[in-house]
Amino acid sequence: MKMPGPLFFAAISLASMPGLTQIFPEAPPANRSASGSNSLRNLALGEPRFTNAQLYNLYDQGGSPLGLLETHPERVSAGFEILGTSRSTDGDSLAIDHTDYAIPQLGFFKPGIVGATLYYQRQAETYQAKGGDSVETGTSLFGVDLVAGPASGLLRVGLAVHVAIGNMDYSGDMNRVILAIPALRFDIGSQLLPYLEVDAFAGFGGRFDSLQTPSGRLERVATLTLPRYGLLADFGGTQSLPLISDVVLELGTERFFGAYRQAGGASAEYPIVWTDYWTLQTQWMYTLKVREFKLAPALRFAHRSEDAQGYAAIKGNQNPFKKGNKINAMHETRDINAFGLGGSFSFREMSTLLLEWETSGHSYDVDSIQDERYHRFSLGVEQQVERLPWFRFPDNMSLALRAGWTWRQDAKSVPGYREFHFDPFLPSPRVPTRSVQLNPKPDDPAAYSAFSLGFGLGLLKEALGIEGLLSFPSQLERFGATRTQDASGTEFGITVCYRVL
Repeated sequence: MKMPGPLFFAAISLASMPGLTQIFPEAPPANRSASGSNSLRNLALGEPRFTNAQLYNLYDQGGSPLGLLETHPERVSAGFEILGTSRSTDGDSLAIDHTDYAIPQLGFFKPGIVGATLYYQRQAETYQAKGGDSVETGTSLFGVDLVAGPASGLLRVGLAVHVAIGNMDYSGDMNRVILAIPALRFDIGSQLLPYLEVDAFAGFGGRFDSLQTPSGRLERVATLTLPRYGLLADFGGTQSLPLISDVVLELGTERFFGAYRQAGGASAEYPIVWTDYWTLQTQWMYTLKVREFKLAPALRFAHRSEDAQGYAAIKGNQNPFKKGNKINAMHETRDINAFGLGGSFSFREMSTLLLEWETSGHSYDVDSIQDERYHRFSLGVEQQVERLPWFRFPDNMSLALRAGWTWRQDAKSVPGYREFHFDPFLPSPRVPTRSVQLNPKPDDPAAYSAFSLGFGLGLLKEALGIEGLLSFPSQLERFGATRTQDASGTEFGITVCYRVL
């Protein structure tokens, strides 16, 4: 068999970098089931990112455990969540089912002093083409976030450890295995003023991916993000200061290396790729009160810059810090600039409207500059039923009804961003044997949309919380290498959490 050419490896190596999949740069927590941006409430409101005031903290915006001290007033909490999605194309020519289970999600807190979250989450997905092969994936994620400090907030330290183990089973006798550390980080920070908290962190992340067959292992690839460090700041949030803001700056180096073997053939190494990056994101919201109305305009800005360089492979190399000679043809720079405007508008803290728009411009530079732009819209409404004057609710009960719509563009090659699906380095179950040309042009945008309904029920003075979601998503799905078709369906979710206040 003919071996793939170096330009193919350049395309695969550069395109497979985890950072390159970011469309709207962000730094979410590794524990997605505890993230406010992925809560059923936020999904039902159209997936707002910077107009939901509950997301303005160091945990939701920067993944820092220190943010847990500001977002959890309870002492102990225990809960579970299930989120399931089913989509198909016309005639069921393609059917996709995805399910997430978060059982359990545990929290232990002494508000403002000590915080800890522990979780286990299971993700499963089936991708079935009519008359063709099916692909099944399963991933187990588990981890812990810890934070502690004196009541004064002068010094706070945090530790986050998260691990993911997964597999992808193809029809036949091949499967992929993944071992990942989404985040291992140490944070140290201080609440310098009642309205200002700062944080510095350092750590690393990594992923190992292999393709197993009866004839042996055909592929082993890995990335290691080391060093990975940054600064965070949370500003405002007091009655005298109606302005709130978060700023996240992250820097690091992603290192890609690996080897492959043709079935029955000799083994060879992929080129080594180092990608230096830095990301800055910030969002601001200012609250104005006009009689019985509360107006909160908001804006967001994010930038990500990457410089990827390829190096010659080293036979049998297992050291991510070793590299061969520079390959001049394997150099790429990329810049992403995202900007968003929106606002939150409420009446008597009873009815709330959230509206936001964001645009993200991507620029690639290999031999020439190529540009692409993606857009996102979000609209959500929430009604606190128990605050309506003609309803008589028990004092220990609350009910919120929600509706939302979201429309978002992503790169056509990476659909299904909400599902956090198993993500192998290569899109094919077999190591390709065809040379292709390196194409630096950003992928064309493909749209995702969803109309959602939801509710939030609080019982026993909010000690018991139940959240529900019913959504109708639609997006472009890919058949094989190039063919695409719209797929639509339904999504449902339920979360139950008991808190000892």
